Amino acid sequence: MVSNPKKNFKSTLVKTLWFFFFIGWIALFGLFYGLANNSAGLFGQMPILEDLENPKASLASEVYTQDSVLLGKYFLENRTNIPFEDLSPIIMNTLKATEDIRFEAHSGIDVKGVASIPYYLIKGKRKGASTITQQLARNLYESSNDRFAGKLSKGKLKTIIVKLKEWITATKIEQSYTKEEIIAMYLNTVDFGSNAFGIKIAAQTYFGKDQKDLKYEEAAVLIGLLKATYNFNPKINPDKALVRRNTVLEQLEKYKYISKDSLDLLKESPIALNYLVENNSQGNATYFREETKKFLQEWCKEKGYDLYRDGLVVYTTIDSKMQEFAENAVNEHLKEHQRKFFAHWKGRNPWTVKNEEGKYEEVKDFLKTHIKRSYTYRLLKNKFGDDTLNIDKALREKKNMKVFTWDGEKDTLFSSFDSLAYYKHFLQTAHLFRSYKLHVHLLVPTHRFASL
Repeated sequence: MVSNPKKNFKSTLVKTLWFFFFIGWIALFGLFYGLANNSAGLFGQMPILEDLENPKASLASEVYTQDSVLLGKYFLENRTNIPFEDLSPIIMNTLKATEDIRFEAHSGIDVKGVASIPYYLIKGKRKGASTITQQLARNLYESSNDRFAGKLSKGKLKTIIVKLKEWITATKIEQSYTKEEIIAMYLNTVDFGSNAFGIKIAAQTYFGKDQKDLKYEEAAVLIGLLKATYNFNPKINPDKALVRRNTVLEQLEKYKYISKDSLDLLKESPIALNYLVENNSQGNATYFREETKKFLQEWCKEKGYDLYRDGLVVYTTIDSKMQEFAENAVNEHLKEHQRKFFAHWKGRNPWTVKNEEGKYEEVKDFLKTHIKRSYTYRLLKNKFGDDTLNIDKALREKKNMKVFTWDGEKDTLFSSFDSLAYYKHFLQTAHLFRSYKLHVHLLVPTHRFASL
């Protein structure tokens, strides 16, 4: 019997393809098994189940008056969580349209999005397929951190391993949480820049309002920030932020969250900020809160809490109305003293010391030393690293900004150095600290309470 070469070749080809298909699946299974179990220490540790069920995110501790008015906060990351039912639908729509339109349909990995990456690469375009759940995994568990690195986690291979770990962690998150819990957790933990962590603080920082009151054009600014919190910061880079906001608005129109007419109208509107970066020293009774902090740190040390991470809620005996009256009285007199201070130091800088000859001279590099403590400097340091020339150039670049005066805010053109020098000319005062009692309770899922 004569064999058919074409038939034999086809049969051999089919067998070969099936062989490589099965080998491919076995190799893929082995890779994911190795990643999940850190075989031979090659891939680095994965988050354990307890970490997934109890993710740790720093929460700001809040200090209230006896009549429940917020005095201020203690925090490393300024974050206040809000439940899913309180999240703005506008924010959630904007997030999904921009970052993960198939969020409701996938189980942590957007297979369709991943499959489309080669097509976009062939066309010379970059296309991401990272889901909201994957980004949450990255934010919560620092999957790229060296403490999760293994023997193979080096160079470009590290990037691949990190991405695969995010896939595994994302599927575990999807198994442990509902979609509502995942999107709430994401919006509560993500960094929006300007020391604003979570959507609640971001809305207050950039627009001075609750996240429920944001409009689509405002939500687009905040969600646009997630791509690059420095480059698209509307305060630091308004032109880039405007372009990015409009790109997000186009995504909203693409997926029918807004109409074409609305898109055209919103793209023409400027970004209307009400920008204020909250810090530990803002609010009333700052000296009182500083002394309270010392007391609380001792208490936290004894009880095993972290004042800057555990979301304590502290009630004090201060009356908000009486405190306001007292601070207004101080401000009234300080305004006159400031006028005399400006007159005395006119044409000179007040940061002086007495030299060996008994004469006063300016402290050397005073502004350079103090500007390194600023948030702007830290942002630039993260961007430029050890490139001091570019950092210095950015700090000396003049920008439009509002500054405090005793007659109200005024618009001016200042660099970061100008702003620092301006505020270093202002007098400050401390407030009388008196004995007080505190009631403290810790915001945790089990609703445990502690008091003193």
